[in-house]
Amino acid sequence: MIRYLSTTQVEKAVGEALGGVLFIDEAYALVRDGKDSFGQEAVDTLIKEMEDKRKNVIVILAGYETEMDSFFDSNPGFKSRVPFTFRFEDYSCNELGQIGSLVLDSQGLVVADQASQRLEDLIAFTSGCCNNVADADCHPSRENGNGRTVRNVIEARKVIQKRSNDL
Repeated sequence: MIRYLSTTQVEKAVGEALGGVLFIDEAYALVRDGKDSFGQEAVDTLIKEMEDKRKNVIVILAGYETEMDSFFDSNPGFKSRVPFTFRFEDYSCNELGQIGSLVLDSQGLVVADQASQRLEDLIAFTSGCCNNVADADCHPSRENGNGRTVRNVIEARKVIQKRSNDL
């Protein structure tokens, strides 16, 4: 992760995206707190570039909801320059199970029918996912990495299986 972007680097990134899209994942990492003058300079430059080149580039800023709200508060004019905000719900347990199946299929692996529910249970335990976020007992974990969690569960399971086969 880049911890410091200079004004020149921000201008270069926007310039390279002209005619297209600049996607900044974990955008809030640009500025960590009110004392981060380098990050604030990068944000201020980004806002200026977004405004000056708004007809030539689309900038997508992505990240966790709470952190993004703080990020947009880092400059008084930020929110007015970002006309659209989309909030995405975490995947349900069923959807994460489907992602797991796709990952395994892409690797030429198949989960035995009797192990399928165990894999889904492991994904649910690890991610804190829910099948219906409206349920009163649904409390998704803040650490839910969605697809990343599924990948990590599958990789851990493969390591465990390899170790047991090596014994």
